[in-house]
Amino acid sequence: MVLIGPRSGSKTSDFQIPETLPPNLPKAMLDVTVSQSESLRADCPIALSEGSGQIRFWREFLDVGEA
Repeated sequence: MVLIGPRSGSKTSDFQIPETLPPNLPKAMLDVTVSQSESLRADCPIALSEGSGQIRFWREFLDVGEA
């Protein structure tokens, strides 16, 4: 089992942004790249289109690979 959470791989061991965008994991494990990340104000959630929830605190936009 692998647990990957928000902002996984977003910093190097020296707390720098990596040359390759996060999550910078092997493509065989997870072939996605975070293309944009936004912090959201606590009083400004974004409703989901299905009306069954909301996005709060931050959201990330992913570019999904071919796998």
